[in-house]
Amino acid sequence: EGARIDLGGAHHLPEELDLSMCSVVDMFDCDLEGVERIKFGEGALVNLSCADNLPKDLDLSMCSKVNLSECYLI
Repeated sequence: EGARIDLGGAHHLPEELDLSMCSVVDMFDCDLEGVERIKFGEGALVNLSCADNLPKDLDLSMCSKVNLSECYLI
């Protein structure tokens, strides 16, 4: 609990990611192709800047701070 995880630049991630035990999640420049669901913990600090292929149903409501700069959101 309260872990920090750095997945910067990661590819070929599983369909479901449970990062709910992490307080800081860095997914800078990740390719999220094939990822359908990511579960974030309450109050998490999440960096998704420059990430590609964001899941269609991305719930960030539990996060306290989110960076989506340079993401394609359509």
